[in-house]
Amino acid sequence: MAKYWYNTNYHTTIGMNPFQALYGIPPPLHLLYFPHDSNVETVDMKLRDRESIIHFLRHQLTKAQQRMKSQNDKHISS
Repeated sequence: MAKYWYNTNYHTTIGMNPFQALYGIPPPLHLLYFPHDSNVETVDMKLRDRESIIHFLRHQLTKAQQRMKSQNDKHISS
């Protein structure tokens, strides 16, 4: 999941996401899963867990980007 999010997020250094740089097309769309979309409890539970992980990864990537920006900004003189 982490690799998917890393490869489908925009990277300023290359001006696109790594998936698009490699394959030349935008990555497949991730459709949000809403609880109880599936009548099969196991499927519902797995997909809810997946959404939870994706949300956590998004949050962690944003925090990492903010830390990197903060560190970079410390080295920029006004």
